Amino acid sequence: MPVRSQRLLSLEAPAAIAAALSVTAISFTHGGYFAREWGWALLAFALVSLLAVLARDRLGLGRLEVLAIALLSAFTGWTALSTLWSVSAAQPVLATERTLVYAAALPAVLLLTRSPRGSASLVAGVIGSATAVCGYALVSRFVPGTVTVYPPPDGYQLQEPIGYWNGLAILAAMGAVATAGMAAEGRTRTGRTFAAAALPLLVTALYFTFSRGGVLALVAGAFVALAVTRRRLHLLAVFALLAPAAALAVWYASRLPALTRAGSSLSDARSAGWRAGAVLMAGIALAAAVGFLLPTLERRVRISAPVQRLVGAALIGAVALVAVAGLVRAGGPSGIASRLSASFNRSLPQTGGDLNRRLASFSSDGRADYWRVAWREVRAHPVLGGGSGSYERYWHRYRPTAFEAQNAHNLYLETLAELGPIGLALLLATFTVPFVSAARNRAGPGVTAAAGAFAAFIAHAAVDWDFQIVAVTLAALFCAAALLAADRTATESALLSGPVRAGTLAVLVPLAAVAVAIQVGNSALADGTAALDRGNEGLAARLASRAHTWQPWSYQPLQLLGEEALAAGRRADARANFEHGLARDRSEWSLWYDLAQASSGAAHAHALTVARRLNPQAPELAP
Repeated sequence: MPVRSQRLLSLEAPAAIAAALSVTAISFTHGGYFAREWGWALLAFALVSLLAVLARDRLGLGRLEVLAIALLSAFTGWTALSTLWSVSAAQPVLATERTLVYAAALPAVLLLTRSPRGSASLVAGVIGSATAVCGYALVSRFVPGTVTVYPPPDGYQLQEPIGYWNGLAILAAMGAVATAGMAAEGRTRTGRTFAAAALPLLVTALYFTFSRGGVLALVAGAFVALAVTRRRLHLLAVFALLAPAAALAVWYASRLPALTRAGSSLSDARSAGWRAGAVLMAGIALAAAVGFLLPTLERRVRISAPVQRLVGAALIGAVALVAVAGLVRAGGPSGIASRLSASFNRSLPQTGGDLNRRLASFSSDGRADYWRVAWREVRAHPVLGGGSGSYERYWHRYRPTAFEAQNAHNLYLETLAELGPIGLALLLATFTVPFVSAARNRAGPGVTAAAGAFAAFIAHAAVDWDFQIVAVTLAALFCAAALLAADRTATESALLSGPVRAGTLAVLVPLAAVAVAIQVGNSALADGTAALDRGNEGLAARLASRAHTWQPWSYQPLQLLGEEALAAGRRADARANFEHGLARDRSEWSLWYDLAQASSGAAHAHALTVARRLNPQAPELAP
């Protein structure tokens, strides 16, 4: 490797390593969904930025990078500000803590990325983390009973280590789009070979999630990558060359009932897993060979511009012809709309245990109900929204079924419902800026791959709660950071003056202290709840008191103290704690239900009535 390339690699390695390690590590903590994981992540990103500012003499952030950081910070601030009009401080504060992780992660990786060439390193980090996570997931399917228990307790859709199949699916989809892009436009033969080799693994993991949204996100990301690149025919050719290797692994696995049906014996699942794993390894070897040969093929095969335009026109014509034929066969646009609407509002069909049938369904799987309740909140709070985290309360009050949901399964509609038009505008602006960078520098290193992967996340967030899964959102933000960094110019690098350095430190040092406070409070609450579940009331009470010290605005530590007192038979103490909790949040149905359990007579009846009004479908409140 030339000395110049070695130097560039050493300069950009920290950004790739930070991206890969953070996404991978957080994926193995249930994707970072739970609050006890946020403090450590926030502290790590704050310290990375702090060290970068202290060690660097020049700051190379471009205008669009600064704008993206400012918009994401403003969105975080607006989330925190919604505490003022929310029915409770607990949910907005928790949402702010999670969004602070994102607002700290973006500048951290941008500060580590020292040149536009580093954008490709960031994409490589995302690919590495997606491959590691999906590889672990496939081991749990192909060698069942080793890294996870068998049979999986939550169904047969691949979901570990993130803990949610759609979360794993979108990470696999982002990784697959990025690998295809890097295989097509990577700068080194080695990098392109490794990127190509990862594609069959990622697509196979996506298949085993049986996630329809993940597949659609993959398609959406591929289309955006084709729209961004200046070499569309070349990218299409790479897609065509790599597709057979991935298709081989998926096709073979789909024909093994022990891997696609719940209820198979452990021995059958292991036998099928070994066979599918062998075919997958063959697909990986084939894809790696294609990736290795791509540079040679590109040098030897030259297609003139007129031929490229002719092939492109032919492809567009073929797609149009297929679309018209499909429209005619389905009875025209009205016929398709009618069928899709009917299918969308129906429940998932009975699959008879065959999860392959799930992929062919257009059912929203309850999302239509989620979205109707979210729209009801929009109409009730059209200006400011109901406050961050308020959707769950609306769902409890107006849901048509007893099914639990904390999120609207649509980031944009939920943001409009909870944070109003201002919150939605800030979010959309944050997502738009990286694409502006991509449009300005379409030939930049890693731009095609990063744009496709980021677009896959944005599309999937419209049908699921990806934004609440920290590992998934970080992977998307790192792709956005790659787009922003690729658009840098040398003239945007400036010396870090004393006042600028001091101002940055004045933000980062308190942020690190906030991260520690977040970690202590959330960990105490989580550990206290676990202790109470184990029957250790004394430890639960001590941890709940600690949580209350660090989170005096929240009803949750007081509720835990009340539940501990109730379990210990101290009904008067329990009532006092529940009432103190209700002073902070009178719309939390479970607090009223707990108060009813600790009360008798008219007080019991009143508390139960209020709980039923707030959550009429709760099974616990059935007459």
